[in-house]
Amino acid sequence: MMTSVKERRFNLAFNIFLVTGMLLAVTATTIFKVQQPGVRTFMLLLAAFGSVMGVVNTVMSANGNILTFVFGFIDVLIGTIVYFDNGIMGNFALHAFYFLPMQFIGFWQWSKRGAKVHSGDEGSHLKARRLTGRQWAWLAAGIVAGIVALYLILLYVDVAKLSAGKIESIDKPKILLDAVVMILN
Repeated sequence: MMTSVKERRFNLAFNIFLVTGMLLAVTATTIFKVQQPGVRTFMLLLAAFGSVMGVVNTVMSANGNILTFVFGFIDVLIGTIVYFDNGIMGNFALHAFYFLPMQFIGFWQWSKRGAKVHSGDEGSHLKARRLTGRQWAWLAAGIVAGIVALYLILLYVDVAKLSAGKIESIDKPKILLDAVVMILN
């Protein structure tokens, strides 16, 4: 099914809107932050550039463009450097040892065995593969089983802290959802 000219124009305008909006927001925030005392200007500018690369990565991915991995690599590499520099070792490890290698695996998967690329009057675009009903059911069952397993593990590990009042019970679902999001990414 070919996309209409109107749809392509809308997508282009929306992509420009997203990237321009992010550029303006990051620029305004950076200008505000750079004026504060004790700011490390290079790291601030690096993080700002990484934020923009993240949005460009998302736009490229949504459009089915393989260049998403170039921008994703830049985004993740900058995030890795920023987390390491700030001593946030959990996020550093996640970015350095999971997200960064996944950029290469994703590129290889997409270019060699991934979804089919179709060419036509409108240029090349990616045709994503879809899950069948059975695959969706297995995915849902796996997610539910994973959530239950993670909850039980967190409950077992954190019972002592919860009893001591160090962790509010309201924080447990958030911790669980954070773990699920990291696994699903």
